[in-house]
Amino acid sequence: MLTLSVLCLLCLLGVALLTGGMLLLSLPLVIVLGLFPWLLRVAAVILLIKALLAPLRWTNFIPAAALLAISLILI
Repeated sequence: MLTLSVLCLLCLLGVALLTGGMLLLSLPLVIVLGLFPWLLRVAAVILLIKALLAPLRWTNFIPAAALLAISLILI
């Protein structure tokens, strides 16, 4: 039969393991979300160059403008 002190130690160990696991899982997510606006800007520049190389129509510029707008909103 488990005593109260053993059960308390098991709960503390579980909380520590859960906190450490969440930290290890969330750190890459924070890095990716921090780089996301910059990656959107790079994609917008690439799409802008692609639109300039294609025959000039305003519909070719819509994806680049949308990505640029989204990246500015996220900052």
